[in-house]
Amino acid sequence: MKTPHLKSVLGALTVAGVVIPYAAFLPFVVEHGLDVPLLVEQAAANRISAFAWLDVVVSAVALLVAAYSGRFIPWKRALFVTALTLCAGVSAGLPLFLYFALDAPRR
Repeated sequence: MKTPHLKSVLGALTVAGVVIPYAAFLPFVVEHGLDVPLLVEQAAANRISAFAWLDVVVSAVALLVAAYSGRFIPWKRALFVTALTLCAGVSAGLPLFLYFALDAPRR
């Protein structure tokens, strides 16, 4: 896939990575408010939920380690990846990281 097309796909995936998770999260907030204890209780309700959340946490840590390694993207762009990952999740942070990595000079 050519770089401009890949960048378009990654941009679209970044937007989808924000919209889709929030489409599931916002109804919870509307119904319960920002009830963090209830959110944590429901997130850890069973082993499969815990599995999914732990997978996301490990993925987020791996993404941020790569972002700050200095090998793929500049530090300032790593801050954007961090902010998006913490606010929307790995589903948004990873495609943004890859989008930025396409602009990085080849080594």
